[in-house]
Amino acid sequence: MGLTIHYGFFRERMPEEILKEAEEKAKLLGFEVLGRSWNKLILLPDEDCESIELHFHKVKTIKAREGWDLEKAQLERKEAEDDEWYAGGFCKTHYAGYQVHIKVAEFLRWFAGHCSKTDIHDESDYYERGYSEKEVERLKEYLDGYNKMLGNIGAQIKQAFGSENVLLGSDMGAKNGN
Repeated sequence: MGLTIHYGFFRERMPEEILKEAEEKAKLLGFEVLGRSWNKLILLPDEDCESIELHFHKVKTIKAREGWDLEKAQLERKEAEDDEWYAGGFCKTHYAGYQVHIKVAEFLRWFAGHCSKTDIHDESDYYERGYSEKEVERLKEYLDGYNKMLGNIGAQIKQAFGSENVLLGSDMGAKNGN
C-alpha cells in the first residue's frame, strides 16, 4: 500500500540509445543504477522507494509468455503492434516522500517524450497535472492524508493483534512525506 506511479512505454525501435541517455539523466537526478543492458535499465531513485525497471521486449515476445505476467496483462488493454518494443511496470514512491515522487514523475515525463506511445498513471495525479507550487502542496496533502489513513489502519491492526506482534513503517522511522 502506498503512493505509486504505473507506467508503460512503447518504442518503434530498439531502446538501446534512449536507455543510455536515460541512465545519464537518472544519475543527474541522484538515482542509483542497479542494472543496465542494451534493452534494460533498472534505477533506484531512493533507498525508501521501489525501483524503476525499464526492460524492453518486443510486444510479440511478451504476448507469447505463458501464465500471468504484468507486462502481458498491461498489453491486453492496449493497441500494440507485434514489432513494437514495450516496457511497463510501477514504482512505489510513498515512503520516500514527495520530493522523490516528483523526481520519479518528472523522469518518467522526460522518458515518455522519447517514446511513440505511453500510458502513465500517477495515483496522486501529480504526473497528469504537472509541476506547480499548487501541485506540490496538493501532493503533500495527498501524502499526509494517505499516511493518516495508513496510521489508522495500523493502529487497528495493532489493537487487534497486540502492539508487540505488529511492526509498522512508522515504528521504523519511515519518512513522513515532508
